[in-house]
Amino acid sequence: MKHIERLLLLAVFVFAHSFSFGQADKETAKWSHTCKKLSENEYELVFHLDLKKGWHVFTETDNIGKKKKKRVTLVIPHFAFDANKDVKLKDTIASKGLLETKNIKHVGLVNIYSFKVLYTQLLEATPGAKLTGSYTYQLCDDEEHVLPPVTERFVAELK
Repeated sequence: MKHIERLLLLAVFVFAHSFSFGQADKETAKWSHTCKKLSENEYELVFHLDLKKGWHVFTETDNIGKKKKKRVTLVIPHFAFDANKDVKLKDTIASKGLLETKNIKHVGLVNIYSFKVLYTQLLEATPGAKLTGSYTYQLCDDEEHVLPPVTERFVAELK
């Protein structure tokens, strides 16, 4: 009977330990956003990503996942904005942060951001409009665990 209890306890521990590598908590990647009015109808929407030490987010580059002629799909942060007649996007979203290159086992060389990243989108909008949408991102850590992609919704009020 003791052997069964030990096996059951071991199985629970192994399952819980492996599950913890499959997802990040809210402390691993903290997202927020700010909106700054630049002129009467121009705004700057900035998404702030604060990453826990040892965690990284992928960047858009042409060297992602090239290893042994096998291409691995990694998700770079992507922002989707819901249609809104009162808001017009200007240019493309720009990113800024500490850029590093890392060799991840089974993936190859990738460019990543660490610590803090800013994603900036310029907008033309009617004052008081609301912009809604979502962002999708994928994280990896220093131990080369690559987590599944995560999608979250946002609401930005343009005051």
